[in-house]
Amino acid sequence: MSNSLQEFDQAAQVRVVLHNASDMELIVPYLSETCDFVTLDELRKTFPVLASIESSRPRLEFIYALTPFIVKYFQEIKPTSQVTYVDADLFFLGKVEELTNLAASYDVGITPHRFRESMRHLEQFGKYNVGLVQFNNTEGSQRVLDFWLEACTKSTSTIVTPDVFGDQKYLDRFQELGKTFVFDSPGVNAAPWNTNIVSRDTRKNSILIGNEQLYFFHFSGLKIFKRFATLSYIYYNWKPKKSIKKLLFTQYVSKIVSVEMKLFGRRKFDNRKINLRQSVRFLINRDYILIKKS
Repeated sequence: MSNSLQEFDQAAQVRVVLHNASDMELIVPYLSETCDFVTLDELRKTFPVLASIESSRPRLEFIYALTPFIVKYFQEIKPTSQVTYVDADLFFLGKVEELTNLAASYDVGITPHRFRESMRHLEQFGKYNVGLVQFNNTEGSQRVLDFWLEACTKSTSTIVTPDVFGDQKYLDRFQELGKTFVFDSPGVNAAPWNTNIVSRDTRKNSILIGNEQLYFFHFSGLKIFKRFATLSYIYYNWKPKKSIKKLLFTQYVSKIVSVEMKLFGRRKFDNRKINLRQSVRFLINRDYILIKKS
């Protein structure tokens, strides 16, 4: 994620949360000069309530609860005019500053899922996605962030209710609390639930969705195994198009494999087993790409 972001926007200040000491030993030597980091221990010290959240919730729900605390930390401990949270499974293909500038005069910026009509029932998990959430240094932004932090402190349950799903469903209320910009371009937070066809603009050397530039793709649900990767399109009742595989997934997986070899000297593929029924589903729906031997 950080490499692709800084490839298009060298001046972007990337700040990474490291969850354990082994992460630090491996990753820090490879971070660029414009990357900074904070450890999970530092977040715990700054926000003592995280200890009780961590001890009382499943790991995934604790990870969800961290999101607003990460934003709060960088707003208050290392103040800037703008903090934009991004998920680690994003891959950038355009300059992120062009996006954040669009929301600069607002309190916050959020990205909709943009589910197609047949997927609208999935809005029970939230109309908006936490893939990218922008907070500017305003009173309204603080009001929104304080609401999000307090809500996630109370619950980040993965059992869907009218008000809660992880850290995500709370975003539905942001527009009630502050001046909110919605990144509604199909090129922002493209993902398996909203995108299946892309093309290359050879004149500008960019990837397009329709006639709009693809700024970043969200590889949610991607699983990389030893000889192949599954793409997660079957969960949204799509067969992934060849253009998606060739222009996005093949490139992304190749880069992930390259980083693994650089950091670990070997592949770190998913070693979980796929049962026969799952395998047949992936094959029938062409929901996979093959990985070339390195």
